[in-house]
Amino acid sequence: MLPVKKIYVDSRHKTVDSESDSNFKYELPVSLHMPQNACFYITDVCIPHVWRTINKDFNDKIYFGVSTELGYPVGRVELHDYIGILDPGDYTESELVNKIHSILHAADNALTATINGTTGEVSITVTGIGKHFKIYTDYEIKISLSCKSNLKHQMVLS
Repeated sequence: MLPVKKIYVDSRHKTVDSESDSNFKYELPVSLHMPQNACFYITDVCIPHVWRTINKDFNDKIYFGVSTELGYPVGRVELHDYIGILDPGDYTESELVNKIHSILHAADNALTATINGTTGEVSITVTGIGKHFKIYTDYEIKISLSCKSNLKHQMVLS
């Protein structure tokens, strides 16, 4: 019986001349001498799948509206709809909130997104008198997109 029955290889420990994480060379920690006609088998493979934080055309859009109450005539409100587009990729909590903040701030500089470092809770605040902010629900998005008249003030931000 051979002393070594299994060799565990992790692509994180590939040699520097490896081509990629899926096409790599691995240097064994010790030399192993196998008898002639020895057989080797790959018995287990673990290929982790890592989902990105933001994926293109899947979860890369934020639909929101900003309304401003106008002083005259009384009760008149100006509404602007926005679609914020996030670049696909992996984000930390703070990177994601910073990207959301830049999208919101580009739409209206009265909007601010911040994160509570302890709880991970994201807050969106509006400064300014008579300004209101709303993130649209899936239903509201469906209704707005099917009704062309609702899109006249729409802006796409990325």
